Amino acid sequence: MSPLVLSRLRIALYLGFWVGIAAVLAAILSLMQPRPLGQALALVGPLTLAYAFVCLSAWWVCRSHPLGSRPPLQLAGYLLGAALQSAALWVGLGALWAALLSRLWHIGPTRTGIFLDLAVLGGAGVLLYGQSIAVHYFLLAFESARAAERRVLESQVSAREAELRALRAQLNPHFLFNSLNSISALTGPDPEAARRMCQLLGDFLRTSLSLGARARVALAEELALAERYLLVEQVRFGERLAFEKRVEPAAERCQVPPLLVQPLIENAVKHGVADRVEGGTVRIEARRRGAPWRSPSRTRATPRPRRAAATAWGWRTCASGCRPWTRAGRAWTCSARPSASGWCSRCRPSRTAREKGMAGEPGRIRALVVDDEAPARALLREFLAAHPDVEVVGECGNGFEAVRRIGELRPDVVFLDVQMPKLDGFEVLELLDEMPAVVFVTAFDEYALKAFEVHAVDYL
Repeated sequence: MSPLVLSRLRIALYLGFWVGIAAVLAAILSLMQPRPLGQALALVGPLTLAYAFVCLSAWWVCRSHPLGSRPPLQLAGYLLGAALQSAALWVGLGALWAALLSRLWHIGPTRTGIFLDLAVLGGAGVLLYGQSIAVHYFLLAFESARAAERRVLESQVSAREAELRALRAQLNPHFLFNSLNSISALTGPDPEAARRMCQLLGDFLRTSLSLGARARVALAEELALAERYLLVEQVRFGERLAFEKRVEPAAERCQVPPLLVQPLIENAVKHGVADRVEGGTVRIEARRRGAPWRSPSRTRATPRPRRAAATAWGWRTCASGCRPWTRAGRAWTCSARPSASGWCSRCRPSRTAREKGMAGEPGRIRALVVDDEAPARALLREFLAAHPDVEVVGECGNGFEAVRRIGELRPDVVFLDVQMPKLDGFEVLELLDEMPAVVFVTAFDEYALKAFEVHAVDYL
């Protein structure tokens, strides 16, 4: 439908314009052939209002032949043909209406004057239809500009929402890694604090997941989540971390994006407390200025369907990765068993391989630990110390050192990190002449398939 008649106001303005056109045409006809102005209006008034709706067809003509879609001369021919057809229709209606006026009310032009009136109507019809075409092309251009602007705004909003979703997805794992490292560090010296921290961490993650699924949350809920975060960190820092909260009751009802305050608190703890020997105090203040802002939109998170468990796919991949070592004379045994979270696989050298130790105590597996973080290497040594049949023969802090030490020590198995300075884990394997059994140990899960492509024994 033409944009000129999309509302009552536009229809009124459009018909008012054509009433003015009717008055002008009546004046022209009265000047060309002396007659009462009322008779001229009786002739052209109804015809002009009828032609007003005929000219609305220019909207479909312009949409079917947009500018630039055809050569200029061909496009001009199409538009001129549409204008002539419309003007011819108007002239035909004018002849019928003049004959009806003459027969019923004995008014109207004479037989010779009717041809002059129809000629005026035909010329005016072509001009008015051309004017309608120009107006509709302008409206189409305006509509295209508005649509392009709307698409740009929608893309910006989508990009902002995607950025917020990505930020929410990064916040929880980032905090989770730090908390798990803290729990690991507290397990030995203070098991009770580690247990308490696990409980607080579970409460925090449960609440953050429920809030992150909503578009807006009350500030009171957001501050409660920040308090849970601070309680987790207090287990880690003890008396070095204190926090105060001063929030106006009116501000607690304000709607804010989820996970808005927690990153600020996390940065305050990381940069303002953790690096200070005496610690510090985190103060949370919230005040409302003016009317509270609320979003009119509401969204509901739809749970993503869970895929069926892969059962023993990982174990079969692990077993296929051990076959090259069996052919090379180093026999390995792979086993798998179901657990609460899926399938648990275990790969270990067979008894014959243990009895063929290259050096050191016979029957023990010689292991080399490669990781750029000293705490991670210490944790691996602690885990391996629980197995009397494993001997840690060395440690490496970067890829270059790992290549050299593997060539010197020739270990049976290498616990290898992926991301390290100078050389990553995969580049280390490319530089080896003889590759030992490799167990990748990393905090990233996106390298798992690539690890088994290079015949890794396991991926932790």
